[in-house]
Amino acid sequence: MYKHLIFDLDNTLLDFRKGEEVGLLNVFRDHEVPDVRQAFDKYQQINRGLWSAYERGEISKDQIHNTRFATLFDQFGRDVDGVALEKEYRGYLNENYYVLDDAEALLQQLTK
Repeated sequence: MYKHLIFDLDNTLLDFRKGEEVGLLNVFRDHEVPDVRQAFDKYQQINRGLWSAYERGEISKDQIHNTRFATLFDQFGRDVDGVALEKEYRGYLNENYYVLDDAEALLQQLTK
């Protein structure tokens, strides 16, 4: 019998993808991005490329976090403070309360 279980929240109990999407949409709204869908798709492309470079040992996590928004907005002809936008985005991520289906039921079952 186990006394303690440890869960990773992201995509185990909380829907990180939904939280990520909402966080990005909020950042785009806050900065008056006209084509949110295009910005979201471009962000995903840039983010995947940066994480691939990280996995190959070419860049650090800080470089991902400090450049992805500046790179994105640059593609739309806008000069932004990428570090500040990352901080704003992280604030939205910290508000993620989207629970995955059956997560609450699982936790209730485990407490019995």
